[in-house]
Amino acid sequence: MKQKESLDKLNKIIDQKTRNDGGMLYRNTFSLVCYLSLKEEYSASDKLLTSLFDELGYGNNKGYFERIKNSIAEFASEYTFQINANAEIDRLQNK
Repeated sequence: MKQKESLDKLNKIIDQKTRNDGGMLYRNTFSLVCYLSLKEEYSASDKLLTSLFDELGYGNNKGYFERIKNSIAEFASEYTFQINANAEIDRLQNK
């Protein structure tokens, strides 16, 4: 069983990258990654997550990002609500 990661650090990384707009593009993207994973669209989920993490500074957070990446399939439904995406995106999880 994989370990669930806290997304506090990811939230801080997003906040630092997007000081003024709250980082909704990044938060919504992460939530969509979770949605795709829940739909068992693992290849699409992985590619989108890789792009997101590259944009957020993969090199500086490699270990942390890899742990999230390796646990996303197991904890996607929990992760999506920890990232504070738009409600419309969060609601996709329940469809």
